[in-house]
Amino acid sequence: MIAAIVDEAHRGGRKVAAHAQNPRAILAAAHAGVHSIDHGSLIHHTAAAELRARGIVLMPTLARLDFAVANAQPATVEALKRRRDIAFTNAKMAFTRGVRIVLGTNASVLPNRRNARELCALVEIGMTPAQAVRAATIDAGELLGWKVGRIQRLLNSQFECLVPRLVHTCQMKPDKSRRR
Repeated sequence: MIAAIVDEAHRGGRKVAAHAQNPRAILAAAHAGVHSIDHGSLIHHTAAAELRARGIVLMPTLARLDFAVANAQPATVEALKRRRDIAFTNAKMAFTRGVRIVLGTNASVLPNRRNARELCALVEIGMTPAQAVRAATIDAGELLGWKVGRIQRLLNSQFECLVPRLVHTCQMKPDKSRRR
């Protein structure tokens, strides 16, 4: 079924993103030829190796998990924290094993005004602030098929100002206000 979707999308010149959480679903999507895995919270080393070998990117959408923990009912906080920790650990494993990571958010879960927190989540899994910014800009744009530029020498001074601000922002405590 997934292969048929991918084939049809390719005939139309489109890319396919798979919303997959567990290793079996990730592997099935990878074997079918998708371009990205969204979420992938339960990715394991075999699935990570497959993504890397096939050049499939992972969009872990991690900040949504911090938001869920911060806004959880007391009875569910500990379970959500465990799920959050598993997802962050697995994303870090995938990143350290060479899986290409791009920034994306789960807009239906994480309020738009908090989407930049995803940059901090990527830094938490081991990306440098510069890598996180690239994952949000150049790499995400390339995944979408956009012809994107690069951080040019003339822009370096502006970029160098952005990275320390990102580090400072990531060190701040997360906003725990409830979504309205």
